Amino acid sequence: CQSGSYYNLSSQACEPCNKSCLTCSSGGDNGCTSCQTPMSLHPATSTCRTCCPPGVTEGEHETPCCSCDPTTGQCYGAVSADKRRIALSLDSGSHHAPHQDSYFSSVTSLVAVICLVNVVIFGAVFTVLQARSTGSLCW
Repeated sequence: CQSGSYYNLSSQACEPCNKSCLTCSSGGDNGCTSCQTPMSLHPATSTCRTCCPPGVTEGEHETPCCSCDPTTGQCYGAVSADKRRIALSLDSGSHHAPHQDSYFSSVTSLVAVICLVNVVIFGAVFTVLQARSTGSLCW
């Protein structure tokens, strides 16, 4: 079928998509697979929606809209990672959590300390084994 239509198995014919859909997998509002510009595909509902105004989340607007990625203009999905990104994008224009930098620096510090401890232990074991093999240690 051409763009703007889908193949209906029961009628065995190409039928038109919803007007807002560029491509679709079925008729009706919830069958969109891509959208006409400037609409964006809402992955959880397979509907085409406009982006919500800045500072407004889904369900707070009078018409159905979706929370969009500020860089791509595409609707976020309904998975938890996307919900976290929505909250972060609404947080005073910041694109990362307030404590994210300190979290990563503390994890990096912990990994560095663990590596240092491993090197010190390796050095100590190596030194003891070398001393025993040369007879420097009597035990």
